[in-house]
Amino acid sequence: MASPFLVFVCFTGVLTAILSIVFGCVALAKRVGRGRAIAGIVISALSLVLFAIVAIWFWKVVQECGQLPGQLADECFESRFPWMGKGR
Repeated sequence: MASPFLVFVCFTGVLTAILSIVFGCVALAKRVGRGRAIAGIVISALSLVLFAIVAIWFWKVVQECGQLPGQLADECFESRFPWMGKGR
């Protein structure tokens, strides 16, 4: 259940999501805690989808802004990621 919250912390969420899916499948195979296993698998799969969407968006922004020369690239990144600004 921690995967959605950890998905943006150094890929920790991706690891926990994958492990949750594996352990959920093991629990389903052993027929133990069926409801919790299904919930864990669904939430972990949604976490992986969320991570993929954000990673693709981030990659596109980096590609677009990275092709601009120096100061323009900085301004592009600051406009797309306001929290990265210089504290103006």
